[in-house]
Amino acid sequence: MKKNPKNKGYMTLISLLIVGAIATAVTTTTLLLGIVSTQTALAKEESSKALYLANACIEEGLKQIREQTEYNGTETLSFEDGSCDYTVNHMGSEARTINAIGTVNQVVKKIQVEVSTINPQITIDTWREVADF
Repeated sequence: MKKNPKNKGYMTLISLLIVGAIATAVTTTTLLLGIVSTQTALAKEESSKALYLANACIEEGLKQIREQTEYNGTETLSFEDGSCDYTVNHMGSEARTINAIGTVNQVVKKIQVEVSTINPQITIDTWREVADF
């Protein structure tokens, strides 16, 4: 039985197509994994920045209480990467609650601090990240 040279060419062509398809699939998968990894890293970075901004607003609220013991109000601070809002609530006697929201793009972090005394020094009972106020 004679071998047909045309069949050998088809086999080589089909083999090359299969190898090319596998290489394309591997390359595409690698690129997609890289994109997902980059997006995850960006979301984590934005989350950390939002938390830092919320903490900055808590610190600003504590500063306001130190400077004006009767302070009760809401302020907004703007930064290059985002912004934060804080509210100081007078809960009676020396007790205060400070709620802060840090925002970077679409990422939001919230922190709540409860203060029990402000004189002679500020006493913080809790400082925690919360889902909502």
